[in-house]
Amino acid sequence: MKAFKGLLWKDYSISKLGFFGWLALLLFFYVIGVGLAGYYGYPELSVVIVFMEGLAHMIFMPLILLNMLMVEGRTQLWLHSIQPGWKLLLSKFLVAFSYSIVSFLFVDLLGVISLTWQEADILYLPWKESVFFNIAVTSSAVYFSCWVFFYWTVYYGLAKSPLLKKFRWFILVLILVLHQVISSLLVAIDWFREFMNLWTIKVRGSFFIEAGPENFSTGSEIIHLPVIPFILYAVLTVIIFLTASWILERKVEV
Repeated sequence: MKAFKGLLWKDYSISKLGFFGWLALLLFFYVIGVGLAGYYGYPELSVVIVFMEGLAHMIFMPLILLNMLMVEGRTQLWLHSIQPGWKLLLSKFLVAFSYSIVSFLFVDLLGVISLTWQEADILYLPWKESVFFNIAVTSSAVYFSCWVFFYWTVYYGLAKSPLLKKFRWFILVLILVLHQVISSLLVAIDWFREFMNLWTIKVRGSFFIEAGPENFSTGSEIIHLPVIPFILYAVLTVIIFLTASWILERKVEV
């Protein structure tokens, strides 16, 4: 347990500067948005900025994980580590995930400030839609993060082969293309599409923002959300993570 806490602290130490820089960047663009909103007389512009910052969290977690992995590759901090691969990756994942949650809460706070600033009548504070939006974006970030683990370990794992080392980028692109082709072929199969829609739940989704010179409104529509795709993506995410851990333990020298 102490060893894992040491991993967490080490990963926090090598990534905290990037995290605080990210928060400063979010605040900078928000202030710019508020300034432009005040200058042009469109306070709803700040809400749009917050929405875009929320979407940016889809790539924030993968990027900060990639940065930590690159630090490991340069400094060889994992060299001769006795920890299993899944612990080494899990430590980075937990640190990046905690950063993402804190950052998203910060953006949510900016969103509340922007919505209460509006002069237009807003019928309700869309907190349910915001929670669903946060979950959807964070889930996508987790999925992409595990692919970052996989691609990074494959890239460095191929370095052990003098022949394949020359074609590492080509192999990574080939894996990406094959994944997309297989996914497209599955979606094109009728019985697979029917299977994906067997279990649905009603949620308030499709959150929209309408802004114009004389009006500002928010709202959402009830949609039937299929659950099975989320389950399959969750299973695939776990498989990708475990595969990356296996490659790290047996193939990667960093």
